[in-house]
Amino acid sequence: MKTESSLTVATSRNAIYAKFSGMTDTYVSDNYLAFLGRQRQIFAKNEWARIVDLSLLLLATPESNKAIIDSLVDDANAGLVLEIILPPKKSISQWQVEKTIASVQHTISFEFVSSVESANQILHNNGFSTDFSSEKTFVSKHTR
Repeated sequence: MKTESSLTVATSRNAIYAKFSGMTDTYVSDNYLAFLGRQRQIFAKNEWARIVDLSLLLLATPESNKAIIDSLVDDANAGLVLEIILPPKKSISQWQVEKTIASVQHTISFEFVSSVESANQILHNNGFSTDFSSEKTFVSKHTR
């Protein structure tokens, strides 16, 4: 059986939009982490925010989840102050997200919303730009 996972990213002057779908594997998480590394340098310790759309996430592999946890610490140290999450629909994925957030000692404020429009409104209300660049997508295909 073939499954697909993907990551779509876009940026504004002080925010990131990231959408994960399918089962996040090391290919997707490696591309995400490389993207974050570049963005941290661009944001250069200024405050920034992120929308993470997990509404189509099925599950993250343990390796990918650990990498994301480690990255949250780096993000907080690099100025991330607000993360807005569109939670996954699957209960196992919701549990994984809650466990990830709980495992990070952070100064990041987490908000949960049900739509990208709501997320953009929160960004706007907190002084972050919602003028996102065109999206870039990374796709990984799995065979099981």
